[in-house]
This record gives sequence, C-alpha cells and structure tokens, in this order.
Amino acid sequence: MIARDRSAPVHMVRYGIHREAHYFCGEFADSYDWVVFNGAMVADAASGLAAFASSKATGKPFIIDPQTHAFQHGLASVESSKTGGIKRSILKLADYLGEPVKSRLSSWRPVTPEDFSGSLVEAFVARVADFQLNTLRTQAAARGELEYYQFAGIAAPLEPESVVAPYFLMDETTVDDWLPLNVRFVECSKQLHPGRSVTLQLVVDQGLLLSDQINNVIDLVVSSRADQVAVWVDRLDEVQAPAFVLKKYLGLLKAIGKSKPVSVLYGSYLPVILAKVRPGYNIAGVCHGLEYGEHRPVVPVGGGIPISKFYYPRVHARLDYFDAYKLASRHLGSASDYMANVCDCPVCTELIGGATRPDEGFALYGEPKSIRVETRHRGVSYRNIPTPEARDRCVRHYLHVKSREFREPRREPAVVSKELRDAREEAMALLGSSAVGHLKVWADLIEKEGDGF
Repeated sequence: MIARDRSAPVHMVRYGIHREAHYFCGEFADSYDWVVFNGAMVADAASGLAAFASSKATGKPFIIDPQTHAFQHGLASVESSKTGGIKRSILKLADYLGEPVKSRLSSWRPVTPEDFSGSLVEAFVARVADFQLNTLRTQAAARGELEYYQFAGIAAPLEPESVVAPYFLMDETTVDDWLPLNVRFVECSKQLHPGRSVTLQLVVDQGLLLSDQINNVIDLVVSSRADQVAVWVDRLDEVQAPAFVLKKYLGLLKAIGKSKPVSVLYGSYLPVILAKVRPGYNIAGVCHGLEYGEHRPVVPVGGGIPISKFYYPRVHARLDYFDAYKLASRHLGSASDYMANVCDCPVCTELIGGATRPDEGFALYGEPKSIRVETRHRGVSYRNIPTPEARDRCVRHYLHVKSREFREPRREPAVVSKELRDAREEAMALLGSSAVGHLKVWADLIEKEGDGF
C-alpha cells in the first residue's frame, strides 16, 4: 500500500533508457518519490538495473510493471524495426514469465483468455510475482551488493513496494473475457502473497471508458482484493482530450477511489492538482516519464524517438519550441521579468541569467539537428530533433517544474481554477484558444468536482 501524505500524491517517474539514469540521482535525487521500471527492461538488463537501484537510486521505493499485456497484441507491436524479429527484451521477458506467453510468442501468436486455464493461472501468477520480487535482488546478490543493504539495516533490499498482478488490455469487445481473468490474477496474487501489497493494473481503451460496460468494470475492480489500482487509459492525453472524455475518466478515478487508492500511470498536472484539491478522488500517485510520458498508447510496446519540447509552467503542458518562445517572448526583455513570469528553475536561471540577452538564453532550449531514420517498412527519412544538449536542458527544466507541481501547497479549488483560467486568457492571444483549451476544461472539472458523474 502506498504510504503518503494524503495532501499530495506520490511522485513516480518511469525509468526510460539507460543513458538517462543520471536524471534519477544527483541534482534530482530528491525531486521524486518512486521509480517505475518496465518489465521488458528488467528482463533485458537486470544486472544493470540492479546496480542502478543499488547505487544511483539507493533507498528509493520502486515497482516493476511486468508488461504482461505485451503478449496479447498482434506480434507487430513487439517487432524490432531493425531486425524484423521479436524484440530481444520481449523474448527475455517471456523466458521469465513462462507459459503460456513463451510458447505463444515462439509461434508468433498472441495469448488469448482461453490460454489461461486450470492450474496454469496460479503458475503464471507465481512466475510474474517472482519476476518482480527476485530478479533485481538475485542480480545484486551475485554482485555482492546485498551486503551494503545489510550494513544499512534494510531488511528487504531491492523488493518492490507492491506486486503488480498480471493484466491485459480490455476494450468493448474483449472486456467480458479479460475482466474476470484480470480480477482472478489479483485474487491469486493475494493468495500466494497474503502479506504483500498487490496492485491491480487497469488498462482500458477509450471506447470501453465511454461505454456503459465501464460500470461493471468498476464494480469488479472495487470488490477485488487489490490493495490499490493503477489506471492507464490507452492514448488518453489529458491535455488534448475533449471535456466529455475527461469527465468520464475522472468519473472512473473517483468511483474506484471511493474504495481503493488510485494511481495514474501516465498523468499530467490534472491528477496531481486533483489529488490536492479534491481528496475524495483518493489519487495516491501520479507517474510520468522524463520530459515525455504523460500519456502513452498501449501499442506498440516500447520504442519510438522522444521528441523534446519546452514544458511551459503556466499552461502545464509541453509546447513546441516556437510556441513556447511566443509565450515567453513577452518576458524576455530582462532576466528578472522572465524569472518572475515564466520560470525561475535552476536551468532557466542558468540559461537566461547567464546569457548576454535573455532571448539568446531561451534559444538554447530549441537547438535543432537533422537525423537519418531508417526502418524496414518505411525506408529512409530525415527529421529535425533537438540537439542532445537542448534535450538535456528541456528534460532538466521539466523535472524541476514537475517537482514543484507535486510540492505545491494545497489550495482551494476556486483558487486553482482561477489560476488556470487566467493562464488561458494570457496564452490565447498568442497561441489561439484551441492550444490552451485544456486549461478551461480542467478549471471546469476542478470547480464542479465531477457533477453528473
């Protein structure tokens, strides 16, 4: 169970790729609460992640997402664009999780609910739990690193805060098949590990979210033995989603939150501030990635090139550099004006305060370079992306701002709503109403507390 100050959600950051490990320590060691590891990465690089958890993130609680849903989709979703075969990390994850996913993957077929029958359910649940509980610990023991934990008096080193039960995506056509099985996985997890926290990871598509069937999902989820529920709505971008979709989404969170703590696996500022101003939602944690990762499609599983953008604090959204510049340009006459009205995080202070002219400093967030992209299906193409240095600045700025958002003092809903509306009014004149429409939607939802849910 998540132990927390109920006035603020647990700040969870998803570990992306190994070359980004330095963002979890040093400058940002105290800027987040938990780490979330993807199962495929743990399977593929267990030794490296054990070393990371033992050194750079020592003492940080973590959970491992077993990514069992990866095996229910068309195999193209886990195919390597370079080799045309199954991704190495997915193959290794299947080795850890065993049957039925391993044999289905080897025959290039996705798993179906019918593959889980009889004693196979318990065996699969046991392997999924064992993968989370023991993989990093075993690697650390092999490296002789458990002695450090013993010296520090840590009784259960490198064990996740909660065991995530196996889970599979549900839509309108599959919910009747997958829902009972997802709940059964939770029940079995609790039977095998009665003294441990067990998380039900609820992954649904937007069609199911908007249908009447979601009520049955809620009923079974809240009546399950799960200690907490982690919610992921496929492709739900809380900045771009229409108001009626967000209303249903918040209705889902609120309905579950009446009975169990809720974590949002890919979340923006909206669930962070709701956790503070509307404690009835019982939002226990909100997760995001490094600069990106506030929303994500269920498939493809992993992959893609992160696109750097500037997270504009007042509008609580990542903006293309030129849009961000339009907003910031009003305050680039002096460093003090920028710090007072845009951002005074350590990165902005260094760039804007250290430049000959403030606009030259801000331009360092948008330095571009052209890269060559080659895939088996699309051939060769070229695209502009930020330089590594520009992306590093954007990531560091983002992490500082997100840390502040999680640590904002609790305020009345009316105060927060006014802040959002004022920010929208300021930005509309330069970017248009649609670019910052989410601020009005969020303000309405916060004020009404989901009337009509």
